[in-house]
Amino acid sequence: MSEAAILFHEIATRHAALADVAIGKMMTSPGIRYQTKNYAFYHEERMCFKLGKNYDIEIHGITEWSYLSPFKTKPAMTAWYYVSYIHADTWKPLAIIALDKMKLAMNKNKTKAI
Repeated sequence: MSEAAILFHEIATRHAALADVAIGKMMTSPGIRYQTKNYAFYHEERMCFKLGKNYDIEIHGITEWSYLSPFKTKPAMTAWYYVSYIHADTWKPLAIIALDKMKLAMNKNKTKAI
């Protein structure tokens, strides 16, 4: 197992100990979800985080990143940010930010339903 995979597993295990958080799949990759929605996953030595459209990923000093673009004929998913293992020191804080944003979004959706 690579250092990147070990780090992802460590992050995922810590998050899975939190209420309503579980390890699951995002497409075919290992991921982390809050309730029913994924907010982070690991693929090809990178982590991908759902941080929202217009999030300024570069404020963390990240220079190697890209949007999630799983489909050749569709535009990139600009709420999702792939971060290279070169910036592994940002993975833990970004996972927390992604979880916090997902919690906020899920709670807003519950309020709208009431």
